Amino acid sequence: MNKKEREIKDMLNNYDVPSHDNDAPMRVIEFIHENSLSIPKFRASNKQFILSQIGFIRKRTWIFQIIILGLLCLGFYNIRAQDSLNFRTFSLISILAPLLLIVNVDEISRVYNKSMLEIEFSTKNSLKKVLVTKMLILGITDCIALIIMMIFAGNLMNISILRVIMYTLVPFNLVCIGCMKLMKYFNGNELNYACVTYSALLITILLLGRLNDLGIYAQDFILSWIIMHAITTVIFALEMKTMWNRLGLFDEVIKEEII
Repeated sequence: MNKKEREIKDMLNNYDVPSHDNDAPMRVIEFIHENSLSIPKFRASNKQFILSQIGFIRKRTWIFQIIILGLLCLGFYNIRAQDSLNFRTFSLISILAPLLLIVNVDEISRVYNKSMLEIEFSTKNSLKKVLVTKMLILGITDCIALIIMMIFAGNLMNISILRVIMYTLVPFNLVCIGCMKLMKYFNGNELNYACVTYSALLITILLLGRLNDLGIYAQDFILSWIIMHAITTVIFALEMKTMWNRLGLFDEVIKEEII
């Protein structure tokens, strides 16, 4: 051992290793997060942020949405006007929203994954903003898909527009309410499985709710659908308010989970 090696060895022997600080990683993340927010010239506008989040949604999500919408529209085209007033037609109208949830839920649950948390916490946008923005983007695309389906079904087949709207929006409200409820208790892959199971049960009810020739889609039940739409719309609004308030504490909860 030469002189230089001995000096290095002595320095290492005399070096006191600081004790492990469990809070140090979170302090670094918070420091980066707070300081990035204090530099306004580098902050993107809300429009730029929303556009950037569209790019983070995987292409397969958009592809699956287009495929589902296309298959349902193809089904309506094959049924045509002469056979439009039957249980199969109405059930096809109702299952689009649950199917879209199955496709979209993975994009929402990804925000909860710890593999992404450190990256997103080190940026200037909170997880609350990321999650709400993704839900807004997916919600708007779902509404566009539902509107396209309603226009296509209404023009192609001899169906009352009121019935088309009710059979579309009631399942949509139920899907959104169920998803927000499940987000209270599940995250990550667990949220995926829970939402897929919930959507599958809802689709099963919509496809098998046949008490007679038209079942729950009979004209006699249209008032019940209208009442259900009013009730679910109110519940939907209340759940949105509750979720918004809960997301105010979302960052703190995730911080504890990271450590």
